[in-house]
Amino acid sequence: MLDANGEPVAFQAAQVKSLSDPNWQPVTLFTNKVGKFALQGFKPGKYELQMNNNQQNVIRFEIPPKQTGIYDIGTLKIPVRVK
Repeated sequence: MLDANGEPVAFQAAQVKSLSDPNWQPVTLFTNKVGKFALQGFKPGKYELQMNNNQQNVIRFEIPPKQTGIYDIGTLKIPVRVK
């Protein structure tokens, strides 16, 4: 995960919630020193990742239908600098 300046979002917590499944419980993640994280238990659908309870620090992503196993969502870029 990178900030708006292309720098790693290091040691930051975020919450991921499902936009597709209202019964899915939100998941908290924590980035490492280079901005990487890994999560388990996701199924195909649309999700929203929110940093620091700030509506400006939101990224939406989707896991495609019929996707199974490990899925790499690639590099996420936060629209504003995380403090």
